[in-house]
Amino acid sequence: MNTGYLIYQAERTRTAAEQRAVDATHGELAAALTRLWHLLTAPLRLLTAPPRSRHEGEREARQGTQHEIPQVTEEQPPSCVAAMSRSGR
Repeated sequence: MNTGYLIYQAERTRTAAEQRAVDATHGELAAALTRLWHLLTAPLRLLTAPPRSRHEGEREARQGTQHEIPQVTEEQPPSCVAAMSRSGR
């Protein structure tokens, strides 16, 4: 093995394109390891998760409907538009 060349490669500065390629490779490796970790630990998470109540899904559904955005119709302009038209802007 040519250790002198390996030392040369480790010490020289990389170009921006080389660094981006290395970063992309490291990101792909990290993503693959994360997927593997999640696949391997999924059974353990199922065993150690607290039991869900029967009504938990219904409660989440009700909470989601509380934050609805009101729809603006043409007959009823938004309050900010109505206030601006009254002030003459």
